[in-house]
Amino acid sequence: MNYKTESMKKTVFLFVAIGSSFLSNFAFAFTECLMTPDKVWMNGNGISVWICFENRNCIYKSYSNQETVNHTLLDRMYSSGLSAIAANKDFYLRFPEDDGDCNIILTNGSRDDFVGYWVFK
Repeated sequence: MNYKTESMKKTVFLFVAIGSSFLSNFAFAFTECLMTPDKVWMNGNGISVWICFENRNCIYKSYSNQETVNHTLLDRMYSSGLSAIAANKDFYLRFPEDDGDCNIILTNGSRDDFVGYWVFK
């Protein structure tokens, strides 16, 4: 086997490996729902934050006790909710359902299993 053939095989293998890892990222599908934030609430002991929307549904993160609380996460969630309300911005909420219907996803009231959210203008 000559050097060019071996080099070509390695190059093709590299492109296949990169391409397959890139395409596998698309296997993780989500559902994004457009929502307008209306209220933000943090409980008195700082272990729970709720962001509620105009349609009365909410997302929340909550911890069972003060020792396990992730204050950084709750602070960011609280401040992004307040900022969105003050600036009159909407959220795209990302839920784990694959290609779900937002009307159905959000009829169950409050959810803590959201994957993330976008605040946009």
